[in-house]
Amino acid sequence: MAAGWSGQALSILESLAIVPLYLMYWSADRYGEWLTLSALVAYLSTLDLGMNMAGINRMTQEYALGDLKRFLEYQRAALSFYTVIALAGTLILGVAVQAVDLGHRLGLRETSARDAAIVVFLMGAQILWSMPAGLIAATYRAMGNMSLTAWITNILNISTLSFGALCLILHGGMIAIAVIQLTCLCATTAGILLHLKLRHPEVMPALRLADMSLIRELVRPSASFGLLMLSEVIRLQAVILLISGRLGPAAVALFVSSRTMCNVMRQATGTMRNALWPHVTAVEAQGRYHAVRVFHRFWVIGSTAMSISIAATLWFEGADLMRVWTRGRLAADVILIRLLLTQLVLQAPWMASSLISVASSKHGKQAQAYFWSSVLGLAVSVVLIGPLGLRAIPIASIAGEALLCYHFVTSDTCKTIGEPYLRFAARQWIFVISSAAIIALIGWGAHAVATGPAVLRWAEVGIATAVAGAATAWTIGFRSEERDSARALFHLVRT
Repeated sequence: MAAGWSGQALSILESLAIVPLYLMYWSADRYGEWLTLSALVAYLSTLDLGMNMAGINRMTQEYALGDLKRFLEYQRAALSFYTVIALAGTLILGVAVQAVDLGHRLGLRETSARDAAIVVFLMGAQILWSMPAGLIAATYRAMGNMSLTAWITNILNISTLSFGALCLILHGGMIAIAVIQLTCLCATTAGILLHLKLRHPEVMPALRLADMSLIRELVRPSASFGLLMLSEVIRLQAVILLISGRLGPAAVALFVSSRTMCNVMRQATGTMRNALWPHVTAVEAQGRYHAVRVFHRFWVIGSTAMSISIAATLWFEGADLMRVWTRGRLAADVILIRLLLTQLVLQAPWMASSLISVASSKHGKQAQAYFWSSVLGLAVSVVLIGPLGLRAIPIASIAGEALLCYHFVTSDTCKTIGEPYLRFAARQWIFVISSAAIIALIGWGAHAVATGPAVLRWAEVGIATAVAGAATAWTIGFRSEERDSARALFHLVRT
């Protein structure tokens, strides 16, 4: 867990450091064009088809049951699938960037067509080859060593952050940044393979003839994982292309920076989610459903309280943080920030609930709900972005998720684990409303009396809302069994 939190700290550091560096050495328009190109190649991640999550879940289950032979068979099947996808995807991408004038198609003004083509190819290759690389790194996670997997991610992030920052300081361009990202991925993967060969030769990944029946077996649950990934791409990247086309690259820079700041709450809960995922998978595989139900109740309440605490801080301090963070290069839109925070708070309960079904590969209905909510959100954004501007994006997302996710995702999880849905939903929403009111009130009071430099004021408000969140979760949200789960999680964090 410590590795996960350190990775979270690195992710926050990257957000805090890189964005000002980009805006210091690049114009807002150039930075917006970089984000637009990044959003375009992000669609290549959908070629994963969810095989990574499906394969890792299956490997984790087999390892928990002590069947190393089946573990290796599933590992080999998933790795063979990814290698074929990466090779074919790289070849097709190389042809595509030569045939399409990206500068004209995307309306780029500060990036030449040649540079855009090279950048897209390099970033696309990174995404394609990160698929087999990610599966190789996740071998440790499947073996129950989540901390090592997290440290590997940390090493990759540190190297990418450090060399990327150095490149910007030396006035490097988009091509140099893309080369650095791809090189760091290759170097990290080579190190992982060497470590596995020396320390864990029994699970060393190998490209051998895979059993096609196992690939077909993995494809069935992976289709739902792939739908989740496509939903994320629509939610995160399609809107960037929409903003770039309708409002321009400078608006892209403002929206992405605002969203990055607000997403601190998802990063915080996501760190714990990733750390707990293999444990949930193993417990479910062993048929311990009472423990799964207790964990479900604990995780929904706990992660929601954490999200509300962070949102309350940013609700009052977000605009000031944006001003300092971007060195005044981007003017904060307070209403946009608060709409993004509202979306993420309302999203927290059903996102937390989805962990159970996703970890056990029983999430087909949830994947469909999330996909169609993303499509609906994008469609509403297209209609509203003209009159409402950037504020249309979170409003549309809230509408889509309210119609298709708030109820259906949580009810599907409850059905899967035998949890009475109506009683659980009533308890969940009573806690959301009551804790939000209490934490927001305390955040407002802390904001009103906070003194000192900006960073100190942010810390004062953050500590006040964090204490309020923990107190409301412990006194209002948790019952005796969930408190036991909290103590167990605290022990896990300490160890």
